[in-house]
Amino acid sequence: MTTASNSGFSRRAAVAALALAGAPPAQAADELARLRPGVYAPDCKAAGGAGTTEFDGANLSPHYQICRTTPGGRPHVFSQLCVESQDPTRQRLATASRAQLLADPDHAQFETTVVVASPTSFAMDGASYKFCGDPR
Repeated sequence: MTTASNSGFSRRAAVAALALAGAPPAQAADELARLRPGVYAPDCKAAGGAGTTEFDGANLSPHYQICRTTPGGRPHVFSQLCVESQDPTRQRLATASRAQLLADPDHAQFETTVVVASPTSFAMDGASYKFCGDPR
């Protein structure tokens, strides 16, 4: 009887471990929160150009976009909801709700893979980014 009890416990522990491995949204958000807010680029000489991404402490926004970044349900995967923000009048979107962003005709949704290496570096979809400075 002890063997059955132990094997039942082992199965429950294995199922629990698998469930935790497949449910990392909070862990993913914690990982992203390790990053220092600021401007990131593969090469800081090009900071401010098309390869630049800004991290505001919660969201990764590529050049000329304002994004909401949320855990995508798998390790290192994030959902991005972004709108074009090149026009200075569109900066109001920085505080827009998810519903307002979805209503914008220029919105885009996509998944991105982010692996944080340190508080000042990460890889996004295989490209390495490093901290280049504080946001504007």
